This record gives sequence, structure tokens and C-alpha cells, in this order.
Amino acid sequence: MCVIFSPSILFGLLTIFLVQFSVNGLISNGELTEDAVFWSRALLSMSMANTQSYTSSSPAPTPYDYFPNGGQCGNTCEKDNDCFDTGYSPCLKCGEKKGTLVYKRCYRDPNR
Repeated sequence: MCVIFSPSILFGLLTIFLVQFSVNGLISNGELTEDAVFWSRALLSMSMANTQSYTSSSPAPTPYDYFPNGGQCGNTCEKDNDCFDTGYSPCLKCGEKKGTLVYKRCYRDPNR
């Protein structure tokens, strides 16, 4: 599981940890102890890694086209037989689940 935090959230977490460091004795004489340095570096490393993945963009997946051009695609139907056409038709299924995009419409089956 990968959790991605925005830079402002990570800055807030770093601030909280620094306050905890001072309360728990991880800052002595104005300097960070070894434990504090370790956790600061770990947080900074997480911040850099998450910032890069947060700002990098990849294209969104192309949505599946249930109603391509051709045949009975998108026409109303009651059963699969209503979707058959004498010519080419990529949409051979009739939607059965009420409340869905394909309900009682001829659509192309994504599993086919």
C-alpha cells in the first residue's frame, strides 16, 4: 500500500516530529541528537519520494467504450436477442442490472 501525502501535510508532520523531539529530549543544547537526525532524514526522504510521485503525472486510463459506433449499440432492449443485427454489431449484450449505464441497452461486453 502506497500512501501519498501532499508536501504541506509532510511539512506539518515534520513540524510535529520536531516538537516531539524537543519534548522527548531529542534536542539537547539546541542540537539534534542521533535519534532526531535519523528520524529527520527518514521524514525528509519520505517527503522527497512522496513529492515526486505526487507531482508526477501519468495519463488517466481510457474509459471502456460500452457503446461503440455500429450495429445496435446503445439501442433499447429487453434481452440479448434484441441486440443481434443482420450486419456487423459489436454490441451483443442487453444490460440486465438496474441502475447501471447499460441497463436495458445493447452494449459491448468488456469480457469478450
